Amino acid sequence: MAIDITFDTVTNATTISDGTGYFDVLMKTINLHIEDQYNKSRLTGPDYATVYLGLVQAALTQSQQFALQEKLQEAQIDGILQDNILKAKQLEIAQKELDIKAYELTSMLPKQLEKLDEEIDLLQTQDSELQLNGAADREIKTSQKNLYNRQEQGFDDNLNLKLFEAQLDVYGMAWSSVGGFGTADDTALPAAFNGTNITALYNSIKPA
Repeated sequence: MAIDITFDTVTNATTISDGTGYFDVLMKTINLHIEDQYNKSRLTGPDYATVYLGLVQAALTQSQQFALQEKLQEAQIDGILQDNILKAKQLEIAQKELDIKAYELTSMLPKQLEKLDEEIDLLQTQDSELQLNGAADREIKTSQKNLYNRQEQGFDDNLNLKLFEAQLDVYGMAWSSVGGFGTADDTALPAAFNGTNITALYNSIKPA
């Protein structure tokens, strides 16, 4: 990061005593000390010039360091402030994410679980209904089968009944035509119309 140091930060003096830059402030103090030492005859001749030049160079270097340090501190403070703003934003985002998750846990998730339970109950009900319907279908089919069997048996019974009626009619006509006959004459009839077979057929169709 580039540090921009303005000249006014080092010195902004227009006279020997009106500057407020770092160099100006340092030189005011240096001049007081140099003047004091000169007045006390501790600096004379060439020594005065050498000391004064060295102090000026040192003051200028130190002024630049002060100015640089000031800018660095400003940059650091600005960086800290920016970092704090960023952290505050990150904290705000984290809080919103936490709020969203809390809402999901307290509001959305229970509703989803409730809906899932309802769907499970519905599936179980449908499965039970399918089983009941299956049992009902089997019962209906069994009843239909029994009905068909009974109808088939009824057809057989009806056929046997008609055959029995025919046997009786033939047997009766034969009896009437000969004025009655005994066992010997009975065996002379066709097998289907003799007394033995008529009796057997009657026994098969009579109610139990």
